[in-house]
Amino acid sequence: MKSLRIIRPTAQVLRAVTSSASSTASGRQYSTSPPNARLNIPTDFSTTPILSHSSQSALRNPELSAEVRNSTTKRMNLFQAINDALSTALATDDSVLLFGEDVAFGGVFRCSMNLSQNFGTDRVFNTPLTEQGILGFGIGLAAEGMRPVAEIQFADYVYPAFDQLVNEAAKYRYRDGTNGRGVGGLTVRMPCGGVGHGALYHSQSPESLFTHIPGLRVIMPRGPIQAKGLLLAAIASNDPCIFMEPKALYRAAVEQVPVSPYTLPLSSAEIMKPGSDVTVISYGHPLYTCSAAIEHIEKDLGLSVELIDLRTVYPWDKETVLKSVRKTGRCVVVHESMINAGIGAEVAAAIQEDKETFLRLEAPVKRCAGWSIHMPLLYEKLNIPDVARVYDSIKQVTENQNNENVVVKSVNHFRLENERDILLRFQNRTPFIRPLLDEVETSNGPSSLILRYLDVDLLQASNTQRLTRLEVKYVARRVLKALAILHIEGFVHTDVKPSNILANYALGGVRFKDVQLGDFGSTVHMDSTYARDGDSIGTPMFRSPEAHLQMSWGTATDIWSFGATASFKLPLHTKLFQLGLILLILQLISLIYGEGFHIFKPDVSVDHDEYEVKILMRHHICFGPFPESYEQIADQERLAVLVWIMQNTPPKSMRPFHLTTREICKEDKEFVLRVMKLDPRDRPTAQDLLEDKWFEED
Repeated sequence: MKSLRIIRPTAQVLRAVTSSASSTASGRQYSTSPPNARLNIPTDFSTTPILSHSSQSALRNPELSAEVRNSTTKRMNLFQAINDALSTALATDDSVLLFGEDVAFGGVFRCSMNLSQNFGTDRVFNTPLTEQGILGFGIGLAAEGMRPVAEIQFADYVYPAFDQLVNEAAKYRYRDGTNGRGVGGLTVRMPCGGVGHGALYHSQSPESLFTHIPGLRVIMPRGPIQAKGLLLAAIASNDPCIFMEPKALYRAAVEQVPVSPYTLPLSSAEIMKPGSDVTVISYGHPLYTCSAAIEHIEKDLGLSVELIDLRTVYPWDKETVLKSVRKTGRCVVVHESMINAGIGAEVAAAIQEDKETFLRLEAPVKRCAGWSIHMPLLYEKLNIPDVARVYDSIKQVTENQNNENVVVKSVNHFRLENERDILLRFQNRTPFIRPLLDEVETSNGPSSLILRYLDVDLLQASNTQRLTRLEVKYVARRVLKALAILHIEGFVHTDVKPSNILANYALGGVRFKDVQLGDFGSTVHMDSTYARDGDSIGTPMFRSPEAHLQMSWGTATDIWSFGATASFKLPLHTKLFQLGLILLILQLISLIYGEGFHIFKPDVSVDHDEYEVKILMRHHICFGPFPESYEQIADQERLAVLVWIMQNTPPKSMRPFHLTTREICKEDKEFVLRVMKLDPRDRPTAQDLLEDKWFEED
């Protein structure tokens, strides 16, 4: 319906939507008062979306090379991933040396376990208890072309070595750079952060001290995959690197790590979860806290939160951060180290100094960090930001919002009233229909429907990043559940297509949540005159054959449209990427991957007399021939159209889907073939498809 429009609602409209809610809004709830018990529960590292719990999710990382993505993975915790990275570096580069206090023994956290035995005591060895000496020795080695990896047993012990870091390592290139000399091969590893009982000398997070020193890189991984890739990148870097390892994650963070060697970029942040209302920026261990807080606040307040992992805290990726904050207008920076002169202060200053970003701020930048005190033994857990504090911080930067974003539909047309009636009838029966929040009536114009706003539709999402097979199934199951509710009472959506499937972004293996079917303006009962008379419905490329022929149609027409939508983004089988692909594959790409509907797009303009006939011809090419059973449901005029189509389709242009063997996996092909039956009576119901074994395979 062209006249429907999506707008950002005015305060006046929203006031009508939220008047009852705002009158009972509670005051701020700070974590200084007793926290909500459901928030501050321990992180479940076996289920957190921060980590990759399967090989598939680990190898989907677009930052990995194609060779690594086609390799295998191994289950590792963080200290094992660091050990693997150190072993790889020692094995592939004779200039790499590893040393520090108790390193030959394996280190107090076992990160260097067995390395001395495997590579010899001349390359992996202990040092005296002198941090200044350890780094001075490392600087000398790096100046002579070696790639030393120096371990400081705890970040709390690095201060005696500060002179070496600030006045030697960071400045060496400035002093002797004309001769091409530097200490870029130096990597300094150190465990950091709290574990709940480290107190004054075993719980510090001094990363902000190093970020004041030009010439150093400061890096902090959040999990095993990052630890391996970032550490190998740091060792190979031509800058001296401070590699800080959150010791609370050494054994707790476990994920599938690629076995092959790989590096991750040191210069870019990672958007872990897209969002539109608030940007949350963090790094290292607090990311798990942020993820839990985001999950709760999105559910409670209907917000859409973007989560960014800085990874390298100096020099940090300003471009990614500023671009995100320009989009959301709100920002929270979370870190474990002290709030005074910390990373959060630097990020907040950079945001307000950038004119374009500053002018888009809708609330002051909020910092959520450790207090300005030395780490107390008894109150260590209270000093480190918890889920309740992060939740509060996000809530505070959104409190000057009138309400969540919504979609406003306003047009003087019977379809608007029809959508209202359909939603009121069905929305409380399933969470997979985009709900009506309110209706605003005006005296001098058409009424407006206030609908829930979701981050993205499937068309936009798939154009941004290819849907994985798991994501296609995740979306398909929820669309079918919505259709099943409609169909059980005989109602037909009539316009199932990617742009009418809406979702919020999520964090983890599947990047969607809250998948909902939208646009019910043309939803009618199968016994209505529209259905009996075969009125044209929906978008032509997703329209069923019987609807194109203007025959009577029913719920089966939604199943055809669903099939065209599901196959719209089915990922190709790996073999498809081999060289020497034939035209058959190229034709089918547009059906089963990428721009799925274009396989049905005719080679004539939409106003051409044969436009819909050409689409039917595409149906015949891929899923034909039209069965003889059409004689039982079509009159002679329509049968003549089908006969003409089959007679005028050159045999060489036929690309029958059932003969494909290499383009997609067997299970996907069987599912699509079950759905895309040319005779509507042969198509399964939505409930039948929900019980299909295709959904159980992954």
